[in-house]
Amino acid sequence: MSTLAQGLSDLLTGGGSGKRETALTDASMAAAALVATAAGDVTFAERAVLDQAIHALSERGAAEPHEAVATFEDYVEAIRDNSSQGRRPALIAIEKLEKAADAVTVVLRIAKAVAAAGGPASPAEIEALRDVAAALAIDAEDQA
Repeated sequence: MSTLAQGLSDLLTGGGSGKRETALTDASMAAAALVATAAGDVTFAERAVLDQAIHALSERGAAEPHEAVATFEDYVEAIRDNSSQGRRPALIAIEKLEKAADAVTVVLRIAKAVAAAGGPASPAEIEALRDVAAALAIDAEDQA
């Protein structure tokens, strides 16, 4: 198991589906899309990290893999179609997340892992991480 998947598995509690799990998956895919598109096209390395995150979320019952991928792709497509307006639904999804500590940590950890995929985060990815953190109502530098 990858470090990301293990870390997420340690944070996520098992079982169930419902509003909280759907919101967690939606916010996670929104954050991943914001970061992955920040410097241009989604790279293979970013998709590999995303696959690990989706696997960890699905192992704990927080996501159906095909639905998570479709959600990610929807956000990416919206951002590609209109960068400023397309980012808004992703930010709203993150803002709507119940701000439980574990959920906030999961979303931010996924966003940071996508930013670090393939090397150090670019300035655009760092800015996207700040946007994600702001939508979560936290300081990105204070989180794991």
